[in-house]
Amino acid sequence: AGQKVFVVACVPMFSDVPACAYIFYGMAIGSMLYGPVAMFNAITVKSFLAYSSVNHTGFLVVSSGFGLHLVYLYSFIYCVSMFFLTFILWSGNCKLMKDLGSELPLYYKTGFLSIALSFSGFPPFLDFCTKFVVIQVAMEARASIAIFAVLASSLMNLIVWIWVTSLAASSGMREAFTPSGSLGQNVLNISCVIWNLFMGMGFSMLY
Repeated sequence: AGQKVFVVACVPMFSDVPACAYIFYGMAIGSMLYGPVAMFNAITVKSFLAYSSVNHTGFLVVSSGFGLHLVYLYSFIYCVSMFFLTFILWSGNCKLMKDLGSELPLYYKTGFLSIALSFSGFPPFLDFCTKFVVIQVAMEARASIAIFAVLASSLMNLIVWIWVTSLAASSGMREAFTPSGSLGQNVLNISCVIWNLFMGMGFSMLY
């Protein structure tokens, strides 16, 4: 995720050549639309996260057309969210998508659910608020293609993450609401929920 910040920051330099700019932003829109489709067909968690990264990279490149401050802000939000997600998946040694229900630790399922709802674009979760801000900026710039790409990608993301949520919630969700991990695990889980649920509203108010 950190490498994307450097790469995306270089994109505005290509704006001096219109042909390069069209190619880069066209590839970014393609990544936004292709990523969720590939995520839905992923068998392993590793490939799912890789295709999710493709989707978010496209979103970052499109955001760079409206200002680098938006790119850096979204990059920070994406890095923190992915830290929570990868740590939770690593803790459960999750390798296959179909095993999320059985391999995901019970005490992390509420945190995972908050991440899934955020990435799926449900309000008032964090990812919804960031994409809403980008759509607002795109509307002010009258960038209709970017608006279409964000909305289409968000719709496909919604379908994908509902599928992932159903996999994770296939067992033990009732017990997951009872803190059963260690102090550190419970703090991480609660921090994940707070980050995804309340930071979205905080981001919207600050922006």
